[in-house]
Amino acid sequence: MSTSTTQDPQHSPATGSGAVGRPPNPHRGTSATVVARSTGNGDTTSKTFNDIANPAEKGVFWKRFAMDLLLGLLIIIMIVWPWAFFGAVHAKHGIQMYGRLADTVDQYPQMSSAVVTFIGTVIRLLATFLFGRMIVRFSQEWIAASSEEKVTVFEVSALFAFRHLALSAMFGITKEQLKNGKWRRKILVLLLVCLGTFELVPTGIAGLITPGQFNRTASLTGTELDFASTDPGCLAWLEANSVADTCDWKSLGNTQFSTCLGETQMFDVLDSGRAHMLHTIINKTETSSLTQLGGNGGIRFLGSAKGVLPIGPDGVLAFNTLVNTSNPLVDEKVRRHMISYNYTLTHQGLESTVSCSYENTSPIRFERLSTLNSTNYEVDYLSEPRYFATRAPTRFPHTSLQAVQSRFIERAIQALGDVVSEAQNWSANLLAEAVFSLGAKELNLSTREKDTQYLSLYEAMIQGMLAYEITYSRLVYNVNAELNGIAAPEACVRQVGGQVSYAVKGWYIPNPASQAGLLIPMTLINLASFTLLIISFVMGKLKYRFNFDATSSVQLLAAVVPEEVRPSPGEIEWKSPVDYLQTLAQAGASTVPN
Repeated sequence: MSTSTTQDPQHSPATGSGAVGRPPNPHRGTSATVVARSTGNGDTTSKTFNDIANPAEKGVFWKRFAMDLLLGLLIIIMIVWPWAFFGAVHAKHGIQMYGRLADTVDQYPQMSSAVVTFIGTVIRLLATFLFGRMIVRFSQEWIAASSEEKVTVFEVSALFAFRHLALSAMFGITKEQLKNGKWRRKILVLLLVCLGTFELVPTGIAGLITPGQFNRTASLTGTELDFASTDPGCLAWLEANSVADTCDWKSLGNTQFSTCLGETQMFDVLDSGRAHMLHTIINKTETSSLTQLGGNGGIRFLGSAKGVLPIGPDGVLAFNTLVNTSNPLVDEKVRRHMISYNYTLTHQGLESTVSCSYENTSPIRFERLSTLNSTNYEVDYLSEPRYFATRAPTRFPHTSLQAVQSRFIERAIQALGDVVSEAQNWSANLLAEAVFSLGAKELNLSTREKDTQYLSLYEAMIQGMLAYEITYSRLVYNVNAELNGIAAPEACVRQVGGQVSYAVKGWYIPNPASQAGLLIPMTLINLASFTLLIISFVMGKLKYRFNFDATSSVQLLAAVVPEEVRPSPGEIEWKSPVDYLQTLAQAGASTVPN
């Protein structure tokens, strides 16, 4: 079997005795090493483009276009998602964590920081990958469009530096070369900015997704009995459900309540009076624990109760009338992950003024009450110290003293007298001892001499005791109404407003301007990537002439700087043009140039 081949006449091997020998091929310098191919008889031929390692791929149009669209979609997602998350967190004033995620963050805070750092690093790597791919696409279309004015060594080095974020690719360029080249100084500055911008990407992501503690607020609304009402129907209802003269224990809401005043609240009354003395006279933050009110473990007040009956989850649970709508305290999923919470409600209470003086004639004297006023108090509950505190009284519109007395003030004063009577006998006087012991220990007063400061202590003590009796009177009215099944008329019900502030863990942006500034570097990088993709579409007009990476090691090793443009053999300058094998092949060259 015979075969015929066509060979280059200048490189055909010698055949037989009549063959003409090949003329010598002098060595000429080249910027690429060419591997010779043997023909089988000891001779070699020049390397053609089909022999180049890793030749240019012939990409399918729709595959390359689909890949560009996919990369473009990823870039858009990278641009949008940080700002969408930023906007959602800022609009909702924070997003609380729930469930297993919240438990994990609380239990392993260091691991949470490590995960956030890892996510920031992954986002930076993804942004770097997309930016590098867009540099490759841009270089393909730029080289294809630069058929007349070829890319230079400086431009190839710049593409390599941006593609791999390697500043070392620009080492060796001098100030004079920066001045002589077009746009060289600006490109170098842009590269430095680009490198610095990439370093800020993890910082922006970490600031955005790092969970932290923040406060949230919600409005609260409830109801309570209005003892300042002058409505005849309300007055009749209050009289029908007033405090009974006989004592009994009633069960309501899994709690036992006494239906009378004075007899069963001895310790609570004295404790309330002593706490009020400490708070107002001595200025100490000691609380009174009022166990008879039926709270969980007793309701604690800083000072006296001021005649208010606190509702809410930490008040008297049997009469918690807070509306569940927009109340986070009733949502177990939310409340379980609250770090702390404080709520404030505007309750109706009693403001009293007690004046004491030394009596030299008779210890018994009757005077008309003239300084009792129905008052609104801002009642704060603090979950960390777990107590209530009243503040900032706001007076009601004028209410007649006789109307207030006829409902429950008179019975409260009577109960106060009963406590004073029961607290003393021939050998002890609990009320007097509470005042004397506190005066001696805190104010260094003599217990054997009259002192005007004792009068102030007695006044504060009596105010605190009276405030407790008013508070318990409110409770008894509520107990009787529930047990009798007679709801209070609308004229006897007042609205209780307020708000709750609670600390939770989740995502929060304390300073939107600063966080937005931290997101700008990542946004600029992704916008640059998207811009390069659009420029590539416009420059190439979707022709996809080249499909090689001009910054890859294989392509750079095979790239050629033509000898005729070199200032001297073997010397290459930053301004020297560069030929890639693919561009030469497209131009119709058949062999590697020397």
